[in-house]
Amino acid sequence: MPAPFKIIKRKDRPYFLAAYLLPDGTYTAARSTGETSRRKAEAVAWKHVLNGKVSASTIATVADICKLKKDPDTGKEKSHFFDWENEWALNRRSAGKRLSKHHCKHNNSLLDTHVIPMIGKVKLSDLDTVTVRNVRNNMFKKGYAGQTINHVLGVIKHLIEWADDHHLIRHHVRIERAAIKNKARGVLTQAEVKKLFAEKWSKDPRPFVASMIAAATGFRLGEIQGLRIADYERGRLTVRGVWSDSDGGYRPGTKNGQESRSVPIPPAVCDEIEKLIAANPWSKFPGQYLIYSLHDAGRPIGDKAITGGYYKALKLIGITEDIRKQRNITFHSFRHFFNSMLIESRVPVEKIQQLTGHLSAAMTAHYYHATEFDDVAEAQERLFKVV
Repeated sequence: MPAPFKIIKRKDRPYFLAAYLLPDGTYTAARSTGETSRRKAEAVAWKHVLNGKVSASTIATVADICKLKKDPDTGKEKSHFFDWENEWALNRRSAGKRLSKHHCKHNNSLLDTHVIPMIGKVKLSDLDTVTVRNVRNNMFKKGYAGQTINHVLGVIKHLIEWADDHHLIRHHVRIERAAIKNKARGVLTQAEVKKLFAEKWSKDPRPFVASMIAAATGFRLGEIQGLRIADYERGRLTVRGVWSDSDGGYRPGTKNGQESRSVPIPPAVCDEIEKLIAANPWSKFPGQYLIYSLHDAGRPIGDKAITGGYYKALKLIGITEDIRKQRNITFHSFRHFFNSMLIESRVPVEKIQQLTGHLSAAMTAHYYHATEFDDVAEAQERLFKVV
C-alpha cells in the first residue's frame, strides 16, 4: 500500500515537507515536518495520518473548530474558540503577547455575529482566498466600516492559523484587508479647555476631577478609573493598573505592557484631587480608588458617570450634543489634546512618549492635532511687514 502522503525537500528550507493525499486525489499544501531526516519526516507524516489530523480536513467545517456550546440561558449555540483558558489564548499568553479577556470575548462575538453565518458551513479543505475575499466584499456592500471588516478578517486569520497548525487547511489563504476611512478625532482647543474648567459643573465633583486629570496627563479612561489614592502624591500621578468592567475589573500594568507610568500634574489639579480624597467615603479602606464609586468600596466610578458629566459640561461652553458628534469629540479626545499641547510646547518627542506610553514616534505624531496657530500668525505678520 503506498503512503497517503509524499515527502518533499526544498533547497531553501532545512526541513522535509509533507503533502497529504485527499480523497479527491489531490494533495494538501506541503507543510514542514520539523525533521531534517527523511525517515523521521515519514514517521511524523504517518503519525499525523494515524491520528486523523489529515482526514479531518475533508469533513470539518469552519463552525466545527469554533468550539460551539449551547448557552444555558438562551439555548443558542455560542463560540468558545477564543475563551481565556482555551488553546488559542493560552498560546498567546504563554508567549508573552498582549491579550485581554475583553479581546477574547469580542473575538467570540465576531465569530457568532459574522463569521459563522457567512462561512460556518464551508469545509476547511475548501477554505481559500476567494472565500475570505467574499466575506470582505459582502460586508463592504452591507455598509460595514473598514475597521469592523478588518476585525472580522483578523478573527478568520486566527482560525486559519490554528487549523494550519493542526494540518486541517488545504490551500494557502491570503487575507486582503479592507480600506479604513476613520473619522478624524476631534480635539478641544486650549481656549475651550480653559473655558470648560472655569465653568461650574454639577454637584458631583468626580467627573470634573476625572476630566481635569485626563486633560493634564493624557491618561485613558480606564487608567483614570484604575487610579488608587496611593497612586497620588502632590505634583504627580502614577498609573499602575487599568479598570475595565468587561475584563473583570482591575488589571495591573498599563495598556502597552508597562508596569507603571508617572506624569507630573500642576497645583490646580492637585488641589481638586485632594478635595476629592477628603470627600471620599471609603478613604479609610486600604487601596481605595481615587475616583470612587458612591455605592461600592471595591470599585471606581462607572464609565457613563464620567463621560455623561463631561458631555453635560461641554454644553455649558456651547458645544451641544450635535456639535460634539459632528466634531467627533469624546473623552479620549483629552489624550489627543494633551499630546498636541506638548508637541506645540516643543517638548521632545521622546519625553512625550514616556508620558503618554506611546511605543513609537509615529503614534505620537498620529495623536497630534494643530489647534493653536499663534506662531503661524506671527510668522505671517513678519513676512508681510517685510513685503
